[in-house]
Amino acid sequence: MHRAIELNPHHQTWYHIPFFYEAYRQGQDEAALAAALRINIPGFFWTHQMLAAVYAQRGMADEAAASVKTLRELYPGFSIQTMADVHRIWNFEEDVIDRMAEGLHKAGLPEVTN
Repeated sequence: MHRAIELNPHHQTWYHIPFFYEAYRQGQDEAALAAALRINIPGFFWTHQMLAAVYAQRGMADEAAASVKTLRELYPGFSIQTMADVHRIWNFEEDVIDRMAEGLHKAGLPEVTN
């Protein structure tokens, strides 16, 4: 992705998604937050899922709650189980899923669809 960005400085903002996950997986929450904030796709529910988790990991409860609210507006019924199921479809490693579940739990996202 670094090379793609280098080749096209006017790249799509979703190019920062892998940077978010790599930093988040490693517990580099400041870098993960910076990457997530560069994903300028307001109606894309995954952006709000990423923001909710990383805000919560950083102790930013108000921001995490706001991201969960927006996430649930964009994807009614979204839960920690939804996140895990979809991440497994995309072959995410279990340590990433577990850390994401931890962050989303701290952010107040329900465990299962309600």
